Amino acid sequence: MQPLFSLLSPGRLRRRKHNIANPHGNYAPRRRSDAARGKIRRDADIAASRPPQPREQPVRRRVSLEEASQYLGLRKQAAPWLALATFLCVLSPITLILLAGLSEYTARIPENVAGGIGLCVLILLVAAAVGIFLMCGAKAKPFAFLETEPFETEYGVSGMVRQRRQEFEPTANRLNLIGTILCIVSVLPLFAAMCLSRSDLTYIVAVCLLLGFVALACLAFVYAGILLPDGNLHPAL
Repeated sequence: MQPLFSLLSPGRLRRRKHNIANPHGNYAPRRRSDAARGKIRRDADIAASRPPQPREQPVRRRVSLEEASQYLGLRKQAAPWLALATFLCVLSPITLILLAGLSEYTARIPENVAGGIGLCVLILLVAAAVGIFLMCGAKAKPFAFLETEPFETEYGVSGMVRQRRQEFEPTANRLNLIGTILCIVSVLPLFAAMCLSRSDLTYIVAVCLLLGFVALACLAFVYAGILLPDGNLHPAL
């Protein structure tokens, strides 16, 4: 008699289970018939020969002539405000720079007072500019889809936009020319300070003048860029 532990060994138990599952000893896997394989091939050929389903095009919003006129009118109203906000942002550090420079050479303006006044002016100008940006952005929110979604225009919209662009384009070109010239000549105060004086205060004043020229250039650029109708009202392809 065999020991009990030999009868309960894992190998013997696996062989017994296998013999019970396959009593005839046929361990070869079953193969599919030729008919089944042919059916699978036919189904694959049919699936490959089917034309691809067309993708559904998203519904595009139509922009009417009234909406386009309202949008362009809103841009015309917002142009001077946005230009002013940009102007204030560029001008905001001038007071701080100038007072900090004066406090170094004048005992009448303590350094703490100069820094405090300059920072207060900077924060007030930036806060006013941000308020203008938010106000104009809230008014233009109903037309935000023109920047993010495809749309179609009704008859006459593209012609109206093209006509307004042609009317304002000479003015926009002049403003861009003025802004470019101001940006170029903005460095002249620094060069003049290098030639005329070696005082640090002169350089500080020159930097303030440079920022002033750049602020005026930004005023011209932003005003022209907002008033000039661009491609926003042309339907997306």
